[in-house]
Amino acid sequence: SERIWIQGWSKERTGNFAGIAVSGPFIGGHSLVVLSGGNGKQSGKITVYYDGQQILQEGAEGDFVSPDGGQTLRASKRRDWVAAEHDQDVLKVKPAIQFAVGPWAERFTNGPKGGLFFFRFPDGVELTATGVDF
Repeated sequence: SERIWIQGWSKERTGNFAGIAVSGPFIGGHSLVVLSGGNGKQSGKITVYYDGQQILQEGAEGDFVSPDGGQTLRASKRRDWVAAEHDQDVLKVKPAIQFAVGPWAERFTNGPKGGLFFFRFPDGVELTATGVDF
């Protein structure tokens, strides 16, 4: 869209998640970058940057509110799924292909390796990511 810019990045021939970037006028040109793993390894590690600064540090649960009081971004990292915080529709997604790592919902509800990340932007845009190990 002209207002919401999302770019994904995959690795391996299987298309494994490597990262995603979100920016655009709907968040005032700010940027969120979520990167998976390191050096091609499937570590379950997720690194998150807001405007180039790392947020939601590795190993700890936490929250981030953008400097504008959260109007641009509210983000959280949890070990487990929190029903009151996360969009329950994510669990109902029916994948077009079968994955070798188990049912879709288990990627979010069984304490995924690397944690569970939730990002809430303006205009009802939400993003959920996990460090599930492929």
